[in-house]
Amino acid sequence: MVSLSLVTVITAVLFLNKSKVKNFQNASCLLIFGCSLVGLYWIYNSLYVIGGMPFLLSVFSTGLLAFYVAAFYIVALFLSRLYDFSSLEIAATITTLELLRSLLLSGFPWLEIGVLGVDLPLAKLAPFLGSYGVTFFLVLCIATLVNNFNFRSVFKVSSLVLISYFIGLIDLADETKEPIKILLVQGGIPQVMKFDPDHELKVQKKYYSLIKTAVSNEDKIEAVILPETALIKPLEFTDKAFLKKLSSLIATNESKLLTGIPYVKNEEWYNSLLLLKPNLKNPFFFEIAGEYHKQHLVPFGEFIPTGFKWFIEQMNIPLGDFSRGESVQPPIILGEHKIVSNICFEDLFNSEIIKNLRQPGLENESTILLNISNLGWFGESNSLKYHLMAARMRSIETSKPTIRSTNTGMTAHIDHKGTVKTLLHPTKPGYILTEVTGRTGQTPFTNYGNTPILLLCIFVLIAGTVRR
Repeated sequence: MVSLSLVTVITAVLFLNKSKVKNFQNASCLLIFGCSLVGLYWIYNSLYVIGGMPFLLSVFSTGLLAFYVAAFYIVALFLSRLYDFSSLEIAATITTLELLRSLLLSGFPWLEIGVLGVDLPLAKLAPFLGSYGVTFFLVLCIATLVNNFNFRSVFKVSSLVLISYFIGLIDLADETKEPIKILLVQGGIPQVMKFDPDHELKVQKKYYSLIKTAVSNEDKIEAVILPETALIKPLEFTDKAFLKKLSSLIATNESKLLTGIPYVKNEEWYNSLLLLKPNLKNPFFFEIAGEYHKQHLVPFGEFIPTGFKWFIEQMNIPLGDFSRGESVQPPIILGEHKIVSNICFEDLFNSEIIKNLRQPGLENESTILLNISNLGWFGESNSLKYHLMAARMRSIETSKPTIRSTNTGMTAHIDHKGTVKTLLHPTKPGYILTEVTGRTGQTPFTNYGNTPILLLCIFVLIAGTVRR
């Protein structure tokens, strides 16, 4: 449904932009801005409903961000009209500007065309050219049809779609020998309660109850996975009675615990994922067997951009001032599997995901992608669906399954082709007990990243300039 809407919008915008009537040109800009606003209205929920920011400032901030996103596409269409771009040049311009948006001001790769097209046949190109390659060819197909709708253009587009379909049949990674049994837990904790000390014990009891119900009839679960900041205090400050009960419960199934939790090291705080092994002799009843520290922090949520302290003071929410983790970190090891982790919106950045897949010595060994998130800030909005689409695209690009544990959001098991195997309701407490078959090996995109599609865009734009 989203993909169909995407095609309709792009077609309408290109058609209006092609028109000689000035009012139609203005309509193109308004349509782009309107689509951005619809896709980003959840920002208002986090600022006003959860954050308590003044109404007018919340509306203005949401509109400003929507305009920022829309501006990249408006610029692309303005340039295409000014210089009478060909279909190839339109595709190259939009793709280049999407790549630029993922880098500027710490990056905001949201509402990208390639990700929105994850269910279309052209998404099967992602293992070779990534989501930006999908953006390029999707825009190229639509622009070709809009600019000159005839038998030749239909034949070209149909051929490309057919080629993409057959490319998708190629298996680019090897299957590991043994599947791994994983428990993904979703707390469904309302954001207004999540960081409230008065509700901390209630939250802990809810997670304990969900885990106990899930493991009661199981022989062995390799890992129990809790979402981002499921535990809101560092291990040393978490209630000891709860940790002891949880450690005993986890140990009964020979399991380990993977949980989102704040982590303190050298007086610096990190938003982290820790692999905890039950050990009742340890002062905290667990020992740390692996760790990942979030490296791409959220502006205004996990760090305060320079000059915006006044903006943060308008909100009444607990905001972290976290340190950044290393850009490349060792995988978390579960049995024979090496898990490449990311936290919250980090899985929107495909170039950062593949850094950890191709680090020296581990180029062909990582098998599973793991994302933990808390999207309670955004209610039951379309942001949850888009985040799931991004995770699916990361699986297609890397040919590796993704497992996701969210507080509220889309807790899911996604296979290496981007197909959702199991999915929970986004806001209700629950769990998924699933067997995940990891995949070794590398895709062309994992090896070369966004470089090939960027070079293609640059070549197209230079060739067009020379032609003119």
